[in-house]
Amino acid sequence: MMTVDSDQTAELVCERIKARVDLHNHEIDRGYQLSLSVGATRSKAEGTMLADLLAQADTALYEQKRGRGRPHALSR
Repeated sequence: MMTVDSDQTAELVCERIKARVDLHNHEIDRGYQLSLSVGATRSKAEGTMLADLLAQADTALYEQKRGRGRPHALSR
């Protein structure tokens, strides 16, 4: 879980994490590769319940998993 100030920052952080996973996969040949799916959401409203944000991010995660290979998008 992280807090960021913009969609661009969130995308950058996610891409850096994915790049590290890719690097790890190339460094060691273990017969399988690790993969990563990211679910993200943003809220501009103060007082938004954490449980609601987690549920939105979870939904975004599974949407991203179904569309492997496509760039992920932040849900709103």
